[in-house]
Amino acid sequence: MTKILIVDDEPALRFLIASSLEDEGYNLTEAASLHGGTVLRGNPACHGRGQKDPGGG
Repeated sequence: MTKILIVDDEPALRFLIASSLEDEGYNLTEAASLHGGTVLRGNPACHGRGQKDPGGG
């Protein structure tokens, strides 16, 4: 089963995305922040969509 980590600070948006993906059979984990997501994922080097790259990207 495919695992997906959903990271967004808006609970309603996380709920909407999670509901749609759960209906498709995905195994989900949710986090309210990029920090929380990296802790859950165990990878402090990952970047999220909408986050500024420290290197200027």
